[in-house]
Amino acid sequence: MRHSSLVIEVLRRRKRRLRRDGANHTKRGCKIAISLIEMGLGDRLILEAPVRLHRRNHPTDSLIAIVDSQAEVDFPYSLRRHFDEIWWVSTSDGRKWLTGRRSAVARLVRDALTAAQVKKLYVPSWQPQQFPRNRAYALYPYNCFGDLNYLRELRFWPKVVVPPPQRRWAKQFLRSLIPDSYEALISIHVRSIPCLPEKNLDARLIKAVVSYLRSQGRFAFVLVGRDDGAAGISGPDVFSIIGRKWSFEQTAALIAQTSLFIGADSGPTHAAAGLGVPVIAFGCYGEKVRPFTNPNRYVYLQKGDGPEHIMAEVERFVRRFIPFFGREKELWQSNDRGKHAVNF
Repeated sequence: MRHSSLVIEVLRRRKRRLRRDGANHTKRGCKIAISLIEMGLGDRLILEAPVRLHRRNHPTDSLIAIVDSQAEVDFPYSLRRHFDEIWWVSTSDGRKWLTGRRSAVARLVRDALTAAQVKKLYVPSWQPQQFPRNRAYALYPYNCFGDLNYLRELRFWPKVVVPPPQRRWAKQFLRSLIPDSYEALISIHVRSIPCLPEKNLDARLIKAVVSYLRSQGRFAFVLVGRDDGAAGISGPDVFSIIGRKWSFEQTAALIAQTSLFIGADSGPTHAAAGLGVPVIAFGCYGEKVRPFTNPNRYVYLQKGDGPEHIMAEVERFVRRFIPFFGREKELWQSNDRGKHAVNF
């Protein structure tokens, strides 16, 4: 049986960041570790805002991310760029990460935290016993959704940044996939997975929304999703890229080229919000999954709302953005790399 492992990736960005921000190099900050284990893609996208705010207020602190290297969850560049080190942990035998003190990996990380003189360790509030407690550091559960509800009042929202190579690739891919006869692109994530079916979209309702959009102009619809089932939406104006094992940055780059996003409680919905793309969001009951972005950029619809109410809200929302849809066409059809930049 193979042993548990911990690989430390030092990103060496701290000195450059301090030099850029004009901070005092002689001042030593606090070492802080944040566990991303058992966090989904949407959680990681949302966590970007409080981490970015901490980095702004405490530039001399050294931030460490603890990530399960075997989890099939992307570590978005938007969040990754704020850390000085990444600790990749693995059970090495392919088992799903299990919480509790019995885990050898947890004890290995605990010893590494002590050796690195980390003073604070943050773990997801729903996983308070990921790592054993130790007198050398303080352990705090955190709730990224709660943080964002507070930051919303400060008009401070998560950002999704797509590196230039992915942006250029997305433009070239869309030019090769979609004819230039369409006025603008609309991205849709029809979540359809067996687990957590309450988060899946109602295909009949989405068909009604698509039918309305078709009556408003010549739009092309791009269906995104990595492991989702069939979307149930078809037509000559529908282009599906569901099932492609692309990185998050590639999917985000494609969403960034679209004029409108339609989705449910999922990572792509939070990605669209972080990109500043107008969002029609269908959530579960309650407000937990409300997109974290400028309130003028989205309409949030709860499951259980009547179809008449939903369509009325959608029509009112879309009409505000239709005059601007034509400008987005330049983004995915332009050959000029620098002229049309996506605003984040």
